[in-house]
Amino acid sequence: MKVLKRWFSYESLLISLGIVAALLISTAIAQVDLNEVSVAQEYPEGIALGDTMVRQFAIEELVDFRALDSYNQPEWMDVLVENGTLPPVEERLPDVPYVYLEGGMSNGIGEYGGVWRGFSAVPTEGWNLCSNLTQGWFGINAIYGEQLVKSGPVFLRSDRVEPWPNLATGWEWSEDGLELTMNLIEGAKWSDGDPFDSEDVMFTWEDCILDENVTFWSDQTKFSINGEPVTLEAVDEYTVKWTFPEPFANYMLFNMDMLDFTVAPAHIGKQLHPRYNPDNDYISFTNSQPSDMLPAVTMGPWVPVEYQVDEFLVMRRNPYYWKVDEAGNQLPYIDEVTFEKGDSGLGRTLGTLAGSIDHTNLENPSSYVEATRRLQEEDAHFYIEWGPETLFFSLELNLSANLGVETERDEAMRGLFRDLRFRRALTHAIDREGVAQSIIRGPFLRPFPGG
Repeated sequence: MKVLKRWFSYESLLISLGIVAALLISTAIAQVDLNEVSVAQEYPEGIALGDTMVRQFAIEELVDFRALDSYNQPEWMDVLVENGTLPPVEERLPDVPYVYLEGGMSNGIGEYGGVWRGFSAVPTEGWNLCSNLTQGWFGINAIYGEQLVKSGPVFLRSDRVEPWPNLATGWEWSEDGLELTMNLIEGAKWSDGDPFDSEDVMFTWEDCILDENVTFWSDQTKFSINGEPVTLEAVDEYTVKWTFPEPFANYMLFNMDMLDFTVAPAHIGKQLHPRYNPDNDYISFTNSQPSDMLPAVTMGPWVPVEYQVDEFLVMRRNPYYWKVDEAGNQLPYIDEVTFEKGDSGLGRTLGTLAGSIDHTNLENPSSYVEATRRLQEEDAHFYIEWGPETLFFSLELNLSANLGVETERDEAMRGLFRDLRFRRALTHAIDREGVAQSIIRGPFLRPFPGG
C-alpha cells in the first residue's frame, strides 16, 4: 500500500526514473468504518489488484532509440546555454537518444518543474559505484545508478519475459546460443560530461565484479553456470560480447540489472583503484568517494549536490541525462529531488500524512489505521493505492543444531525445528486469520497461502 500526495505528478518522477508506469497500478481503496471492523473483509468479486487493469505492451511500444527533429529543456536551462555554462541540449544528448514513447505513459507527456520530496532512514555511505556501499536506499540507489538492463518494469511487457534495454540498447545471440553481443548507447555522457562507453562496462566487470578484493553487489559466482564462469569482452567502443557455458542462457540477463551490474565510471574509478593506483589500498578505494564528496558523478537523472550527514540530501537534474520523451523533452521532468533523513521508515509515513513528504510505503501495520483514518478526512491531501500483496510476515525457525544451544531445552527445540513433520504440523496449526487480526484489525492483513 502506497500513500501519495494528490497535488504532485508522481508519473513525472517514474518516467524520469525510466520505469514509466511500473508502480502506477491504481487499485480500489477500502473505505471502511474503522470503529466497526471486526474481521478481515473479502475483496469485492472480480477485483484482484484494483480497478485499473495492467496494460501490457511490446517493448517497441514503450521505448525506442532514434534521433528526433528537435530537443527541449527547461527554460531556466536556456540561460545556462546562452552564458556558456552548458553546451546546447542537442550536443549534450546522444545522436540517437533513449526515447520513452507516449503510448506507454499513463498520463502522457509531462511538464517541467517541481521538487519531489523523499525520505530515507538509511545512512548514505558513499558514492563509489564500484563497491557495495549504499547511497541510502529508499529510492536513492535507484536514481543514482544506471545499469545495463532494467528488470523492474518487466511485467509491462507483452512480448517477452526479458528486461528492458537501458545502457545496453539491444542484444543478439549467436547461432549456437553461446555468445551474446550487446550494443551500448552511443554518445551518452556522465553527469560531468565524460563520454560513456565500453571502458566503463569493462571496468565494472573486471575491477568491481571479478576483483575478489572488491566487495561488490555481485561476483563471479553470480556470473557462473554449473560452476563454469561467464566471460565478457569489449568488441569495440560501444559493443561488448558475453560468452556462456550453455546455449541461450537468457535468464542471465536478469543478472545485469540494478546493483548486479550498475555501471561505475572508469574515468573516476581507475584513478582510485589499487590496480591502477599503487598508492591506494582496497579499503581506501572503497571509501574513496565519501558521502560529502559532491557533486557525485552519475549516469542517473539527478546528481547528488548537497548532503548534510544524517539530515538532508539534495539531488538536482543531470544536464547530460541521455533519455528523452517522444516530444523531444530531455528528461527528467522534475528539477530536484530531496531526501530527509530519519531513524526509521515510520518517519516517511508521518511526513507524508503531515504534508512534508510526497510518498510512503505503509510497511508497518501500526500505521495502517491512522493513514486510512486521515484519508477519510475532508482536507486529506494524499491518496492511497492498494497494490498487490507482496509484503509478508514470516515465522523463521532457528535450524542450527549447535549455534546458540546452551541448555537441554535449546537442544530439544532445535531438534523439533529441524524435523520436517513438526514444521508441517506447525504451519497447519497456526491461526493465520487470528494472527492477522491481532496485529491490526481490519481488511489489511490476510492469511498467506504458503508455508
